[in-house]
This record gives sequence, C-alpha cells and structure tokens, in this order.
Amino acid sequence: MVEMQYEVVPFRGRMTEAEYDAERAKIAPDKTTAGIRWEQELASLFHRSGWIVEELAKRENKGKSWISQRLIFGRFLAVARNSTVVEKLSERRFRDYWDRTADLKHERPRFAEILKLMQAEMTLGRSTIPKGYPNGCVLYRVPVPVGLRCNSERDAA
Repeated sequence: MVEMQYEVVPFRGRMTEAEYDAERAKIAPDKTTAGIRWEQELASLFHRSGWIVEELAKRENKGKSWISQRLIFGRFLAVARNSTVVEKLSERRFRDYWDRTADLKHERPRFAEILKLMQAEMTLGRSTIPKGYPNGCVLYRVPVPVGLRCNSERDAA
C-alpha cells in the first residue's frame, strides 16, 4: 500500500500580480523549449498562486478547462512531491491516470490511487535484460545445420 506523506504547509494566501509575474518569468515561455518540466512547473505555479480558474485563464490567455486540468495536476504534484515516480510525468499522462481512477470522487484518495498505479507500472516496466547488451537485445549464436538455414542464409553461404 502506498503511504501518503503529508507536509504541513503554512497558509500563504494568494499571490499578488507582481509575485505571479515574477514566478511566471522564471518558467520557460512554452513547452517546446522546456519539455515536461515546463508542464510541472506551470502546474505547480497555478496551484501555489491561490488564484481561481477564471483569473488564471485570463492571465494565461487559455481556456478554463486547460487551466483546470493543470490546477489538478499542480495539486497532485504538491501531494506527491517526495515521490520519484512523478519525475518525468506529463500532464497528459497524469490525466490518463486521472481518468482510470474516475470511481473515486475525492482528490486525496484519487491521488493515492494514481501513485499506486504509477508505481505498479514502473515496477512492471523495468527491464529484465542484463545491462551491457547492445540495444537491449540478447542474441544467442547456435550452429545450425546447412539444411535448416533459411533461404537468405543459404544464398549468402
């Protein structure tokens, strides 16, 4: 079972426009120049800002649903801050996990379930091929009698 670690965060209130702009300036202007970390940093900023969806949508010139998805992602990142499985997690990939846990109506249990899914998939995705083999392929060389070779091998011989 995945144990959620909660950290007490002092209530800070909402960012001023100047604070938001200063934090936003630290983040690359778009995803193409920064990649996955950009999505995570932007989502975290949206969450930390304390602003509502409408304010963020107006400021970022984006739709409310786009902002809302990133706010949820930002809240998840805040909860899963100490987990290594979120290191390369994109917002889209997070949304796939979010959709798979639709039966849970509240965020905290849903976030815990998402972390469980991610850890399970990470465990299943580990390679069983020993390190040192080129391209992850294990080739076994066994002499094959001439009569059993395939046509291309016979033609080459």
